[in-house]
Amino acid sequence: MYHFVYGSDDGWDPHAQLVQNQNGALYGTTTESLNNPGTIFKVTDSGVLTTLYRFCSAGDTCPDGGFPEGGVIQGADGAFYGATKIGGDPLCGLTSGCGTLFRFDRSGLSTLHVFENSDGTAPQAALYQASDGNLYGVAAEGGDLDASECFGEGCGTLFSVSPAGTFNLVHTFCQSSGCPDGRVPLGPLTQGTDGNLYGTTTFGGSSDAGVTGQSIRILGNNLLGTTGVTFNGAPAQFTVNTNSFITVIVPAGATSGTVQVTTPTGVLSSDVSFYVSR
Repeated sequence: MYHFVYGSDDGWDPHAQLVQNQNGALYGTTTESLNNPGTIFKVTDSGVLTTLYRFCSAGDTCPDGGFPEGGVIQGADGAFYGATKIGGDPLCGLTSGCGTLFRFDRSGLSTLHVFENSDGTAPQAALYQASDGNLYGVAAEGGDLDASECFGEGCGTLFSVSPAGTFNLVHTFCQSSGCPDGRVPLGPLTQGTDGNLYGTTTFGGSSDAGVTGQSIRILGNNLLGTTGVTFNGAPAQFTVNTNSFITVIVPAGATSGTVQVTTPTGVLSSDVSFYVSR
């Protein structure tokens, strides 16, 4: 349909899902472009791409954000909503900003919230609009900066924001030793039929890492036909359960690092390192 080109003004390195509006056009984000840290784009079913917005176009300090890794969702009001990993307040974080929440419609982009570390840092997942009309999401870092498990960067937060921009900090991860509630939430939330919101964290819980010989689950897309799984280069035994679910045994001699899955369409790599405790 469309081929992004490295180094182009249209952007490259899209990370997230596309969203189709009622007219059939597809909307999404790239995380890089020639002079900007990401774009919002529209592409038709015939492959015609239009760049709708370039991030960090409101100033050198990126008050409008940058690196929209979670993509956009379309709200019930027809507007598009998303988060950026950096930008906002240049004094937050290492001068690059702690991220923003934004709304995009025919009038352009407006910032709904600027993160300030205590309420979250580096949101990387898509937002989710719940039945109450509010948008819910997670920040991978920030929150309790005293949590030793996250080296002073915070272990993440869960938040809500209204379409009008009213922000609410719902939960701060890892406020108890060992992070029994988890830490570093990277994936989007979803709402169950019981009305509750559900999500995952990368670490924490009863076991914050894997051990050799342990059976773990790998979730992804298009996993049928997988021919190999490695833990930091060490090959592992695995069973392909479904197109989106693999069971893997952490191999003897495995060390902490990237998990890679070789599929018929290419090699998939974990977003974060898998820690082997022994």
